[in-house]
Amino acid sequence: LAYARKEGREEGIGIGREEGIGIGREEGIGIGRKEGREEGREEGIGIGRKEGEEKLNQLYLLLIKQNRMDDLQKAAEDKAFRQKLYQEFGLE
Repeated sequence: LAYARKEGREEGIGIGREEGIGIGREEGIGIGRKEGREEGREEGIGIGRKEGEEKLNQLYLLLIKQNRMDDLQKAAEDKAFRQKLYQEFGLE
């Protein structure tokens, strides 16, 4: 009886350990994926902002070089007009 109890206990511990490891891995993967998505999102936003800033600077420099000051001012104020200028200069 004591041997059977000890054997059952060890088996239960083994099963519990395997289940616990499985649950821990699932939770860890879930947490890791969530953190990875958050880091990727933040990095993507940063890259997008940098690219947008560079694109806007290119447009402004092109307008200045062509002495299109009225268009420069309008581009700074009007998003739709700025989009048309991006197309005009191939900056899409």
